[in-house]
Amino acid sequence: CIGKDIICDDSGNVYVANSSSVIKYNNSGLLMWEYNDTTDYGKIILDSNVNLYCGGSKSGKFVATKLNIFGQRLWRTQQFGSDRFKDMVLDKSGSVSITGVAQSGTTFYDYYTIKYSNDGIILWRKAYSGRAVYPSDDFVYSIASDNMNNVYVTGSSMDSLSTFNCL
Repeated sequence: CIGKDIICDDSGNVYVANSSSVIKYNNSGLLMWEYNDTTDYGKIILDSNVNLYCGGSKSGKFVATKLNIFGQRLWRTQQFGSDRFKDMVLDKSGSVSITGVAQSGTTFYDYYTIKYSNDGIILWRKAYSGRAVYPSDDFVYSIASDNMNNVYVTGSSMDSLSTFNCL
């Protein structure tokens, strides 16, 4: 397995996302639990209640999972096609947004972002396909949220001259 993200809580517990599971170690390094669903998790975030949000890809789909402090799944969802999960953010309201690169329709790769409620219900989905007049590649790299719970993504987009531009 390959470690992809690591975070610590206020008690010194360590959480690791990897290519097949999410693992929690206590502050002495002892394994507390392992959540395994063979998703390639790339990002984990803790909320103020020590619930863990996990984002990744599995079988060509975006995956978002919420685990409680004991590693028990509270919800999990798979949506759309995702060639590459890239990032995830938790906003002030407790909603989580994930983003990545998806291939859809007649276009090549596009940004694809999904915002979920605290209960795992989809609030909205957005795709971005660049301004080129023919199918072009667009790659998202990062996501952020402001104090008003707006979501922002950044990456690159190919223009009609096949030049990648920052967005």
